[in-house]
Amino acid sequence: MLLAKNSFDAHHAFRLGSSTWGVQFHPEFSAQVMSTYICESRNDIAREGLNVEELLARVDATPVSASLLQQFSALLINEQ
Repeated sequence: MLLAKNSFDAHHAFRLGSSTWGVQFHPEFSAQVMSTYICESRNDIAREGLNVEELLARVDATPVSASLLQQFSALLINEQ
């Protein structure tokens, strides 16, 4: 079952059956972690033809994602 998609990834989040879940993003990443990741991966990102400075400028806080893992854990505990 497709749970989320965007223009970059047609299968951003999905579920298979009752116990298999997958996501193509990192809900545990804060804006600071993401900025550090981009800086540390600067050379690889540039080789892919992406603009590192533009990516850094677009990093934003995502407070909803911070609670996503907690909500996911609660969902799993309640299903058991």
